[in-house]
Amino acid sequence: MNHAGDPAFTPVYLVRVSPSNVSPVGEAAGYALDMVTQYRTVDEFLAAQPDERRDLVEALRALVREANPAAQEHIKWNSPSYVLDGVDQATISAQGRQGVRLVLHRGATAPENTDAASAFTADPHGLLTWHSDIRASLLVTDAAQLAAMRDAALGVVRAWLAPAGSRCAAPGPAGSR
Repeated sequence: MNHAGDPAFTPVYLVRVSPSNVSPVGEAAGYALDMVTQYRTVDEFLAAQPDERRDLVEALRALVREANPAAQEHIKWNSPSYVLDGVDQATISAQGRQGVRLVLHRGATAPENTDAASAFTADPHGLLTWHSDIRASLLVTDAAQLAAMRDAALGVVRAWLAPAGSRCAAPGPAGSR
């Protein structure tokens, strides 16, 4: 996608230490500069994805919409995110090399404890990888994997996106983190 001459285009630069892939600009400092497009819409985000990754993103979008049609989709954290009751609850991350992740979370302002277990209990098949007490992710590596776990994943996402009073609150299964 060529954004040359587009006055609404805003490049974003991420700086990361990368000793094996240092650009001449950042070489002296030991940094690599990566230019990342700042997406304004979900359509822009989708257009920038390779076909296989776009298919996985679309499948996860459909899963979220089926789990809770009231979830409003927008771009946040440069990815498709879903808002309920004014709080971002889920984000699709297509940034990793392993696949596409549906990150389930409680927004940017909720206190987060990376050492605590989650109180969420609606993942009986252990599909989620827990990153804190309020953030987990569902990794999807290909369409066949998602098809095989779709019903279980739908149940997890539906429970996560349920109204606050009806969410599971008992301690999660052992080893779920």
